[in-house]
Amino acid sequence: MLTPRQALLALFHKFETLFHYLEHLCRHRSVAPPGRSSFLHSSVEIQVKETLIRNLWYVAGTSDEFAPGQLVGQTIVGLPLVLWRPEAGGEVVAFDGRCCHKRMPLAAGKLLADGTLECAYHGLCFDSAGKCVKIPSQPGRAIPSRAKLRPYPIVEQDGMVWIWMGDDANPTLR
Repeated sequence: MLTPRQALLALFHKFETLFHYLEHLCRHRSVAPPGRSSFLHSSVEIQVKETLIRNLWYVAGTSDEFAPGQLVGQTIVGLPLVLWRPEAGGEVVAFDGRCCHKRMPLAAGKLLADGTLECAYHGLCFDSAGKCVKIPSQPGRAIPSRAKLRPYPIVEQDGMVWIWMGDDANPTLR
């Protein structure tokens, strides 16, 4: 018997698998069905890719799965993520799961005592807002403003941690 969380994650996984199958067919089908100029019209592909998949709240896990100071790496709608709770009683944060420098998986890094995330490759450090606050190989030099991680909105409600994977930076959980 599956728990409600396992059933929900299985459903999302099946939906994501279906999307990848449709995407594969769109890209690799050499002959269009009779009367159609392409297998799947581009506007439908965009709707499937951006509206049905991305612009949704997804369950990232239960609140107790995000212990303070522990990195959690996940892939949701095909995007790698890194999530963590900076301090006890604090809010969970979520960012693009790859370092902005060399695309190293950030879940392979570590959380430092000051609450910053250190990339395992070159040691770039990011605060809980996603801003790069330290580049060890360039001490004393200004940090470029583009050295940051893309944040994803998080809502913790009823013991669940929800993440918005869409484009809107200020979505509401209904």
